[in-house]
Amino acid sequence: MLVTGLLLLMVGDSLRAAASPAPVRSKQEAAIKKAMHSIHSDLKKMKLKFFQLRYIEDAKVYNNEFRYSTGLVQDSKGSGATFAKYGCDILVHIQYPATRQDMDPRQLEGQLVTLKDGSSYALWRLVRTEPTQEGQDFADKVNQILTSRLDAMKREMEQE
Repeated sequence: MLVTGLLLLMVGDSLRAAASPAPVRSKQEAAIKKAMHSIHSDLKKMKLKFFQLRYIEDAKVYNNEFRYSTGLVQDSKGSGATFAKYGCDILVHIQYPATRQDMDPRQLEGQLVTLKDGSSYALWRLVRTEPTQEGQDFADKVNQILTSRLDAMKREMEQE
């Protein structure tokens, strides 16, 4: 009876482990994941103020990346992005740990951020909108949110 109970307990634990999402391996990764989800949450709260966010529920949110794009008509290296009215493109991608060499092969210019413990993470961030005053106001607000959340993430990653 005791062996059967232990077997059921072990099977139950392995089923729960298989059903749960992949574990976060470090406090740094947990802080990054929290930042990505917080960015999404903050933008959802602004949905009624900015029509650009009408499909924000469809944003792609991963443990180390946030991606939202709507109304992107054309994206060209030469002429840049062209957007439909109320179009936008938002990207935040973080790689931890990272070195300068990790950043070189990317097309998008990134930033290498060094933490107090000497480790570093790479940050790629992009906010693009239609070239109107409404688009600029939207981009300014999004950039405020990104800066706030990324600063909080860095502070959390540096806590002992």
